Amino acid sequence: MSELESTNVDEITTKIKDLLDSRKNLVTQLKSLNKKRLDMRDEINTITSQLGEDQAVLEPLYGEVGTYRKERQGLLNEKKQIWTQINDTNDGIKQNDSLSKDQNSKPDRKFNKKENSKNISKRIKEIEWKLQTAQLTRQEEKQLIDSIKTLQKKYNVWKKSATARKELSTLFKKIKTIGTNIDTIDKSRENIKTSLDEKKSVFDTKFKQREQLFNEMNGFNDDIRELETTLKANSKELQLLKTQRTEIFKSIKSVSKSEILKKKKVILEKEKSKAKEKLESGQSLSFDELRLAYDDDDEYLS
Repeated sequence: MSELESTNVDEITTKIKDLLDSRKNLVTQLKSLNKKRLDMRDEINTITSQLGEDQAVLEPLYGEVGTYRKERQGLLNEKKQIWTQINDTNDGIKQNDSLSKDQNSKPDRKFNKKENSKNISKRIKEIEWKLQTAQLTRQEEKQLIDSIKTLQKKYNVWKKSATARKELSTLFKKIKTIGTNIDTIDKSRENIKTSLDEKKSVFDTKFKQREQLFNEMNGFNDDIRELETTLKANSKELQLLKTQRTEIFKSIKSVSKSEILKKKKVILEKEKSKAKEKLESGQSLSFDELRLAYDDDDEYLS
């Protein structure tokens, strides 16, 4: 082997060793990344399963919050309607009070402070009794009948006011009950919302964690593809260097064989010359010497 050939073989062998070391390192990295990716996939599957369970818990809570919201809005609408009724009833009471004042004469105002539907009804009955039992002139009878008519109008006004005030009291009681119910709903909704917010916070944290794992796993996928590409190029270069080294070894082997044959041929020529000399001088020859003396040297050169 020449010095140049020896140098080439050494260089190629060194490159092959470096590539093999690099290949080993690449394979190790690939195995590590693949393991991390599989571990991440398992973690993602675990978190996805947990998110499904958390979602199943959250949905009823969302439903409860929505129900409370509807109930509260319904009570607010009812409260608004009742306030409208209260305002209308108050307006009616004011009108009746104004009408009652108009019906009362100044001399009767002192009495009106104590006047109510019961007293008015009593006065009507007293006048009716007087009409039925007393001896009256036509003028007195007419005055009493006019008094009954006036008192009846007052009675109707006072009765209407009393009914309105009673209705007003009932409406205010309803307002109070609605307020209590709204407070109860608000407390219940606040408790549910607190629980919902806590669970939603846990859900959001897990969701973000899963997103981050997906991003990291995608990054690993890119790294793996890059390593696989490098490994493929490494294998291709490695195969090329091995082929070059094999070709050099073949060339060296061919050259070595040729040199050996040349050396053999020189030796055989000397032996052949000796055999011919012995044959010409009449000396005894061995079988191989006879073959050489008669130029049969093919077997020795193979």
